[in-house]
Amino acid sequence: MTTKRVPGLRFLSAILALAALSIVLMGGARASMLQFSYTESGGNGIQFSFDQASTPTPLSHSSWVYGGYTQVAVTNWSGNIAPVSSVLWFPSWNGGMFALPGNGALSFPGVYGVNDQAAFTGTLAHPVFQPGQFDGYYSLSGNDCDLTKVHSTFTVTALTSTVPEPGSLGLFAAALALLGLVFLARRRARIS
Repeated sequence: MTTKRVPGLRFLSAILALAALSIVLMGGARASMLQFSYTESGGNGIQFSFDQASTPTPLSHSSWVYGGYTQVAVTNWSGNIAPVSSVLWFPSWNGGMFALPGNGALSFPGVYGVNDQAAFTGTLAHPVFQPGQFDGYYSLSGNDCDLTKVHSTFTVTALTSTVPEPGSLGLFAAALALLGLVFLARRRARIS
């Protein structure tokens, strides 16, 4: 008794195994979200919080406007001052401050500082934010030497994200499986 070999069956089983592996690899990664909370220790009692991705894609950034900044979208605003949809973050060489742009424009009535520490690492084009607690201040003039500045606490905590984000190994395996299926389909079309 001889068994008839089916062309491409071994190749097809390898593709199916690779596709199954890609599904497993893509299921684990999650986008990381952070909650930022600001509370004044005196002054006007300003407090607010918002959520933001830990590795956001900036809406805009510049290394020379305002001495360098990155503007990032925020969500879930709450607090006792007017809400905003983005925040301007300044690097440590520019005081490590942040500002709330008025009406989406790059103008703001003062800055919130974190005492010459930037709340992010990385570059202005690719900032990376991490949980932590900072001593901060609010300065109406935007100058960290301002004698009228009000001291505050700025806290960044991790949130659990429900948005799945595929891992690079999973995407690579899925692409290989797709290429294999295309190759198999073209091969069958040639044989027929």
